[in-house]
Amino acid sequence: MTRSAGVIGLLCFAVLAAGCSRSVSEQGAGAPGVTGEDAWRDTVEEVNGMMVAQPGPTEEVLINPGTGWQMLVHRGPEGEMDDTPLVSTYYYRACWTEFEPERGKYEDSPAVRVIDEWLKEAAQRGRYVGIRMVPWNSGNPSYQRDVAQQVQGYDSAVPAYVFEDGARGFAEPGRSNGWVPVFWDPIYLQHHRELVRFLGQRYAGHPNLAYVDISAGNYGEMNLTNTGIQEFDDFSIWRENGFTPEAWGAMLRELYDMYREAFPDDLLVAARDYAYVDGGREQLPYLVEHGVGLRDDGLGMGYCSPGRTNPEYEAHWPEVLCLYENGGGSWLDWGNERGVRNMLDWAMDRTHASIVMVGKGRMGARAYHEFEPAVQQYGQRLGYRLVVEEASWPVSVSPGEELAVSLTWGNLGNAPPYRDFMLELSLLTEEGEVVCSEAVELSDPPTTDWLPAAQIPVSVALTVPAELAAGRYQVAISLFEPRGASAGEASQEVRRRIRLGIRGEDAETRYALGPVTVE
Repeated sequence: MTRSAGVIGLLCFAVLAAGCSRSVSEQGAGAPGVTGEDAWRDTVEEVNGMMVAQPGPTEEVLINPGTGWQMLVHRGPEGEMDDTPLVSTYYYRACWTEFEPERGKYEDSPAVRVIDEWLKEAAQRGRYVGIRMVPWNSGNPSYQRDVAQQVQGYDSAVPAYVFEDGARGFAEPGRSNGWVPVFWDPIYLQHHRELVRFLGQRYAGHPNLAYVDISAGNYGEMNLTNTGIQEFDDFSIWRENGFTPEAWGAMLRELYDMYREAFPDDLLVAARDYAYVDGGREQLPYLVEHGVGLRDDGLGMGYCSPGRTNPEYEAHWPEVLCLYENGGGSWLDWGNERGVRNMLDWAMDRTHASIVMVGKGRMGARAYHEFEPAVQQYGQRLGYRLVVEEASWPVSVSPGEELAVSLTWGNLGNAPPYRDFMLELSLLTEEGEVVCSEAVELSDPPTTDWLPAAQIPVSVALTVPAELAAGRYQVAISLFEPRGASAGEASQEVRRRIRLGIRGEDAETRYALGPVTVE
């Protein structure tokens, strides 16, 4: 495969030279999924005037954005990140009334305070946060009763003023005493847009934001049926309130537009259930083309388990992120460890999920610890796991010249990154200080096309400053997600750095490959 990389920026600092070196080692450690003759070793050696490095793989579960284990949480952090250190994403959902208890009062709302707490904790510990607004909970008033507002005497998860302004809604049949919004109503969508705009102003581009869940339907999961209430499940009550396939399809596009406008550089997901409502299947290509990932609620339940198919995931995982919530409260609902492993094999190998929920709250933590060996093992290949299999560069270079570096990348995970990463090539002193670096755009193919098991050759170069003192330096690399990556206006500013599945990581998530002499 031919590979090119465009240099889009240069940042160099000359310093006094300091001698540095890296010893040659051969530890023979195989990477997850790479065994026998396919395993590479941690070596750096001179071959015909070139330094050739094979960085040693690590078996560590990597914490990266848009990949890994997830935990559902309902309140602020209370030690969860210490208790479940292999979880990358903490997923918070709350009723609309918790985001906006009074008209336009977002800043100090209960939900915003909780999200702020999680993002602060995530920033300190290198984790990520996903968010969802919940507009309706069929047959389950206990989830919203303490925060519900009254609309015609019924409990509403949506602020009452939305309906006072003319948005359509109706009383839920049965005994739940719930009030149901009409999700395609234009007044409802107008106020939904205002909430999303605020959330974007506050959180868009945050380095610890994992993704935002586009919300409509029951629990915000795009589901209008499967409630156990006949009028919903036979669709009669929806038709009475203006449902048409055209209205559902137009709503999906409008929701996408409002969320993408508010979060131009962030991952978006939506429950795949939208495709099973009349008018939704036609919108699936549009949403996938525009990068909206797929979320499925119910891993471990009969319809979402080994022996079944998940056609949306199987067809579109190379294009968009796929993630699973789990059925019930935790993996404990799946049974024994054999059942857990069968479930995870199916979810990762056949449907290529990048994010899998461990569980919900305390039950999830209990499952995490009961099945911790599986958390460790499967966490090594959940989502993307990028490695440098081999790197080479000249033994020496003169000031003012280019240092050309050839890299062979691999992906030991089960899915691509779904984000356009950039590569930083650096020279470091013995103490790890950056003396020169260049940011390189990876575009042929972009990292979103780095599929599992692929080998991706990359050629990059760094101009050694003319004033750099002679001596020995370290060649180092880093992958990072730039700001503006989704908007087509990517800069060199680092939003977040990406951990690799190789040894040599420093505090700045750079990886030293080996020495070069500046003569």
